[in-house]
Amino acid sequence: MTPPEGQIVFKDAGYGDIHTIQEVMMKVWPQTYAPIISEDQISYMIQMMYSDQSLHQQMKDGQHFILALTDNVPVGYASFSRTENWTTYKLHKLYIDTNIQRKGIGTALLNKIIQIIKSDHGKFLHLQVNRNNFHALDFYKKNGFFIIKAIDMDIGNGFFMNDYILQKRLMA
Repeated sequence: MTPPEGQIVFKDAGYGDIHTIQEVMMKVWPQTYAPIISEDQISYMIQMMYSDQSLHQQMKDGQHFILALTDNVPVGYASFSRTENWTTYKLHKLYIDTNIQRKGIGTALLNKIIQIIKSDHGKFLHLQVNRNNFHALDFYKKNGFFIIKAIDMDIGNGFFMNDYILQKRLMA
């Protein structure tokens, strides 16, 4: 049975979905980050975080990937994992095709992740956002996250991630 038209469906993603994740990423990353960081840094970060080998290793290391689909078409993805503190999780990635943002898909995907984390007794969710990615910062603040720290992380090749770390408390 197929879902009703326009319905969001979530699918756990594995090694066989790496190319799908990469395809959606290419619809998001260049457009999202072009106004914020250099083209060279975008290329470097895509290779660093989205090569076949890198995504395979992230999955092997315990990152849980989820694809969001509408009308059986992949339109977004996310990944998260538990940190060394067993009650805290980190959201590594959450991206929605820029052509269909602001339609509730990102919020639904975030809520799906929070539901999974809560069912595993997680109490906190952390994430990093580029300090100049105002669209993402607004999204996360509207979803109950708050800034706890600013960081400048050297990622190699002379590039830095100038991010905020955000947190959301999931349980009282």
